[in-house]
This record gives sequence, structure tokens and C-alpha cells, in this order.
Amino acid sequence: GVEDSLQLLAKNENVAAAESLQRLKLKVKEALGEVRRVAMDLRPSTLDDLGILATLSWFFREFGAACPDMKVDRDFSIEEENVPAPLKITIFRIIQEATSNVVKHAHARRLRVSLKNTGSVLCLSIEDDGDGFDPAEMAKYCSLDKGMGLLSMKERAKLSGGHYELASAPGQGTYIRVLWPLGAPTAS
Repeated sequence: GVEDSLQLLAKNENVAAAESLQRLKLKVKEALGEVRRVAMDLRPSTLDDLGILATLSWFFREFGAACPDMKVDRDFSIEEENVPAPLKITIFRIIQEATSNVVKHAHARRLRVSLKNTGSVLCLSIEDDGDGFDPAEMAKYCSLDKGMGLLSMKERAKLSGGHYELASAPGQGTYIRVLWPLGAPTAS
């Protein structure tokens, strides 16, 4: 730790001190990663304080820092007040899950995320240019990790009154779309 490094430096053992500091740096990096992960897993407080649009801005800033090689196109052409309060956490979680899948499995270079309302429908779409997969095969042999992510997105969409669509094929990337009818007022 820090004490060891300081002692080694005091003894002029620079190589050992450098190695000790390198190990320390890795530990700090791991701890930061863990803090970030836990923070993302909890309900982000910005959602309640600042709303979905500010939260998504923050999320994609973090995402950009973590994945600098991926180009993200965002189109959030919607007003905060047009997103029913109960849907905000659902939208955030689906985007979080989808982007996590893209990073873990897709080897994508580009990600498009759109949130807009078209008439009386709120539409969220997430598209990547990654490896893609065969949804039918995935249903049969899904690696639990990837399968659970897709399942939880579908469940979240369904439970919140949304209609979930997924299109993918090997080498064709993946397209996810969730549509929520906005006709009836949603109880918050």
C-alpha cells in the first residue's frame, strides 16, 4: 500500500517503490470501477432531481469516458414533461442494459440511441453495428449472461405497458425498440 511505497522510496529502492505504486494504482482503478458500477446499479438520484434527459446526458458522458472508441449518436427529441414519471427508471434501465450488452458482446463501433414521441407513442430505440446474433438460436442456447439481459429488458418493457421489439442477425448488428402508448395518463 501507500506505507510500503513510502518506505521503499525513503530507502531509495526506486524500482521496488515503482512496482508497489503500480500495484496501488491498479487497486485504486478497480475500486473506482466498482464504485461506478454500484452507483449505476442504484437508482440514480439525478433521475428524481434533474429528470431523465439530464440523467441520460450524464450516463452517456460516463459511457464515453469508459468506451472512447465507440461513436454514440443520441437523439433525445422529447420534452421532460412528455415522459411519464414511472417510465423514467424503466427507460434508464433498458438503455443501461442494452449498452452493457453492446459493450460485452457486440464488438460494435457505433451506437444509436433515440428517445422521442411520435404522436401518442413514446419510442425508445437502440441500434448498434456490432456482431449481431440469431434471436431464435439465442433463445435456445443463450449464455445466461446475455440471455438474462435481453429477458430483463423485455420484462421491463412489458411490465411498464410497453411493446418490445428486437431485430438482429449475425453480422447485422442489433436493433431494439420499445413503444409506450401515451394516450391514457399514467398513475405515478
